[in-house]
Amino acid sequence: MLRSTHSDVVRIETGGRWLFVDSDAGGYEGPIESTFAYVIGRDGLCLWSGRWNGDISVTVEVHDGPPPTTVEWEKSVTLMATFPTAVASAFSVDWPREGLHEIPLPAQRVAIRVLANGWTSPPETYNPADCWLLQVWPAPKPHKS
Repeated sequence: MLRSTHSDVVRIETGGRWLFVDSDAGGYEGPIESTFAYVIGRDGLCLWSGRWNGDISVTVEVHDGPPPTTVEWEKSVTLMATFPTAVASAFSVDWPREGLHEIPLPAQRVAIRVLANGWTSPPETYNPADCWLLQVWPAPKPHKS
């Protein structure tokens, strides 16, 4: 069941990178799981836009459980991430931090399906704007052996 939807523009200043992180993020970077998104420690996600700079459309859907999969997106990866305060923001890695703020998450440990259309690599100034959908739900409990 869909709990809430948050949409806005995230302004990329340089380098194409933007963040979906905990409201008290520390900035640790972890292993890279895909070509366009990776988990950053206990702080959330770092994502790469196909644009070097400019505005991208970002929608965050918060769900109570896994949403149905969709086939309309060109890029897709599902990652498990931790948000200690269970509140997230999406913004450029550069200042000012325009974007989405104070998004209540359904748990501290969540699954995030990252979907993108119009994504190209490497990020270039002349690339058209890509658009993103982040679907968030509580992460499954680990199996005990």
